Amino acid sequence: MKVEIKSMPTLRLFCMRVVGPYSLIGDRFPILAQKVEEEQIPAQGWLAPFYDDPSTTPAEQLRSDVAVLVPLDWDGNVGSNPEPVDGEFHIKAFPATDYVVGTYIGPYENLPAAWQEFMSEIPRFQRKLSPIGCFEMYMNHPGMVPPEELWTDLYFAVEPAE
Repeated sequence: MKVEIKSMPTLRLFCMRVVGPYSLIGDRFPILAQKVEEEQIPAQGWLAPFYDDPSTTPAEQLRSDVAVLVPLDWDGNVGSNPEPVDGEFHIKAFPATDYVVGTYIGPYENLPAAWQEFMSEIPRFQRKLSPIGCFEMYMNHPGMVPPEELWTDLYFAVEPAE
C-alpha cells in the first residue's frame, strides 16, 4: 500500500448519517445517490467519514456518514445538525489540514484489513492522529470496474507530534 502525507483544503460534504456497523455504509450509498440525483446536488466525489473507533465502541453505536463532496459555496436546503440521527441528511465540513493517505486497490470486503495495514504505517510519519478523524474516498465504483480494481483512498487527519 502506498502511504504518504497530503495537505488537503477544506472539504464540504453533503451527508447521510449511518449509525451501526461500518459495513452498513454500502447499503446506504444507493439512497444517497438517489437523493443526489433527485435534488441535482453537484457531487464532486464520494466519501465515507468514520467518527468512532470500532475497537472501543459497540458496533450498534458506531457513527459514520455516506457523503458526496460538494463545492464550498454550495448551500443545499439541509441542516447542519452537529449530531444527526440515523438516516438524516446534513452538511459537514472538514477543515484544511494534513492527512496521512493510503491507496488501497481491491474489493471492499478487504477494507478492514487495509485499514489495519494503513494504521500500522502512520507512526513512521512522526505525527499524532487529529480529532478531525478519518474517511474513505472512492476513486471509482463497482459499476465502473471489477472488484479487484476498486480504488479507495484512506485518509486520517494528523497533527505535528509534540
